[in-house]
Amino acid sequence: MLLEGIQSMLTNIKEVNVQFYNSLSLRQNWLDLQDRIYNRAQYYKTYGNSCISDARNVAEVNVCCDNYIQRLNNDFYNDVLKILKDY
Repeated sequence: MLLEGIQSMLTNIKEVNVQFYNSLSLRQNWLDLQDRIYNRAQYYKTYGNSCISDARNVAEVNVCCDNYIQRLNNDFYNDVLKILKDY
């Protein structure tokens, strides 16, 4: 009886520790995601500005902006999927 109680208590402690670790890990993944999004946004902004400055007309500017938005969205979507897949 005492042994079963101790085993049950240890199992509960283990579950709490796993949940705590997973929540820390998930939080860290989201913080890392924010950093990656910011860094990519800066990179794509530089790329987009360069593309826009080289554009010869409004249609080319629109293509540059569309590419910028699409690439950023795709990266964000893929990163979120990766994090969700891990949990």
